Amino acid sequence: DFAPRVPVKETKADRLQQIAAAAVEIEKPDEDDITTWKIRMKDPSPKVDVLMEILGDGGYLTGPGPGVAVAAVHKDLIRLVSDRLAAAEVRHGIITGDQSTAERDLALARFQDGHDRVLLFTVAAGSVGLDMTAADLLVNIQRPWSMVKAVQTEGRVHRIGSEIHQSVRIIDVVTEGTIEE
Repeated sequence: DFAPRVPVKETKADRLQQIAAAAVEIEKPDEDDITTWKIRMKDPSPKVDVLMEILGDGGYLTGPGPGVAVAAVHKDLIRLVSDRLAAAEVRHGIITGDQSTAERDLALARFQDGHDRVLLFTVAAGSVGLDMTAADLLVNIQRPWSMVKAVQTEGRVHRIGSEIHQSVRIIDVVTEGTIEE
């Protein structure tokens, strides 16, 4: 087998990041091999709770105004946020690896033209080449371990075109007492 394997150390950090974000269900095909574990995030999620407070306090859940981009490493967390926004009747778009190019482009266009106030995206699917300058706020509910990916993610909102805003803010939501610190 010549398939590249993710080092166990990186896999452990990734799993701990998932556990720091929400309640989880863990399936362990091989109890002793963490690389085989499948983790599904579910409510409750303190990260989603904090995000909803940020959005509410900033006026992003009601009325017109600039948008907010929300980034996460894991699409399970994006799903949890989307469910919470849908329950609050907040129009939002999603960019993960699950959409076609046309669906991704439509979500981005709806966000950029102000139809959707919130754009959720995974770092892997949305960190390179996309213009999210309609946002004056980026909330990282999970930061990638890679500094390059983190800088690319910030570059979606803080780039040429973002000068339409007085400022662009970036908030990292970090779970205290976990590997994220």
